[in-house]
Amino acid sequence: MTSFSWKKDPFIRGCTSGLIAGIIKNFLDFCLISLKIKTSYFWKIASVIAFSKPPVGFVENTVAVLVDLIFCSFIGVIYTILRTSLKTRYPLVMGMFYGALVWFFIKASFLLFHVEELRADLLIPLNSISHILLSMLYGVVIAYLEFKWASEQPPA
Repeated sequence: MTSFSWKKDPFIRGCTSGLIAGIIKNFLDFCLISLKIKTSYFWKIASVIAFSKPPVGFVENTVAVLVDLIFCSFIGVIYTILRTSLKTRYPLVMGMFYGALVWFFIKASFLLFHVEELRADLLIPLNSISHILLSMLYGVVIAYLEFKWASEQPPA
């Protein structure tokens, strides 16, 4: 009888790496907001998608964070699919570009479709810089975890 290892399944690996990277990203995002370095947070975007407005109160903020983490897991799965399709000797660089590309498409979509609840936040330079840097870090964490877990060999 063979036992199931979640590390062998690309979908589960992608979900898990995306979730862990999302938790790290949101924690650092919260720290930057607490230090008043930036004013806009990632889960505000998730809240506008889920509630059509920025979060108000503990419950809406909690749900917005959960929606953001689900999205992060989904993005992790897409990275895993890309990684298995595109062979590279530099997975961390690929992850960094992937994170930046995802953020670029999200920001461009909200600006293109004139989502007024986010427009002002997305145009503040410090918010944009911190979002792109955290997105790049998110991509690097996904790439690191995916590379580490996918390359582990079963014990002999």
